[in-house]
Amino acid sequence: MLGKLLKYDFKSTFFYYLLVYAAVLGTSVLARLSVSAADFDSPFQNNVLMGMTTVGAIVLYTGACAASMVLVLFFIAMRFYKNLLGNEGYLSFTLPVTENAHLLSKVLSGVLYLLLTYAVLLLSGFIISAGTGLWGSPFGNVLERFIRNSRLHHPAVGILYLLKSAALLFQTVLIVYFSICVGQLAARHRVLGAIGIYLGVNLVLGMVTVLGSAVFLRLLEGETGTTLYYGVTYLAEFLFRILVCIGCYAGSYCLLKYRLNLE
Repeated sequence: MLGKLLKYDFKSTFFYYLLVYAAVLGTSVLARLSVSAADFDSPFQNNVLMGMTTVGAIVLYTGACAASMVLVLFFIAMRFYKNLLGNEGYLSFTLPVTENAHLLSKVLSGVLYLLLTYAVLLLSGFIISAGTGLWGSPFGNVLERFIRNSRLHHPAVGILYLLKSAALLFQTVLIVYFSICVGQLAARHRVLGAIGIYLGVNLVLGMVTVLGSAVFLRLLEGETGTTLYYGVTYLAEFLFRILVCIGCYAGSYCLLKYRLNLE
């Protein structure tokens, strides 16, 4: 049944995501064509219009990338809200499916859409930089230095980095769902309440992260920048995010099961 729920979640929302991805890729192609057409030896001296067009296309692409992340999170939130807590909720909860299956379907679909969004953004980056040499010496040196300084070339550290990044995806989605569920407890202005909870949770997590970083810097004084430092830091970050995910999932499940409040 979980597979059917996932299929329905993807089928009912994919068109909206497709529009967002098309906008990002389209603006990246436009920006790349503008960059190719411009004379970067002296773009503003020889052709002011071409220079302005190129800058405008790049700004448009940057705005599309930023907007895509906001819109994807908005679509993820709206799908959860409308399907489980809005008018569709009356039908959804008559299905022979547990609250756990409903929630798990929404979590998996949300995480997969986030992954797809990052993949589209990466692809757009390749498009706009194709043929410019950016992926050669300049960017390659920066990437190599980042991997070396962060000790990601070490297998254990690299695996921990991937694990904590994956946990971040689940955390991002689960915080959205948890905030919506808590916001439903309000008698009025539930959407505003959910937004307030979302901002509050992220503020608290940000403060805990900063405090934790300071503690680790103190505990691992003298080991900063070493393989041990990054390994312990990534492990702690992974475990912390897992705890946040468990808390948000358990909270959302309990609210859906015991304090369901449909619109």
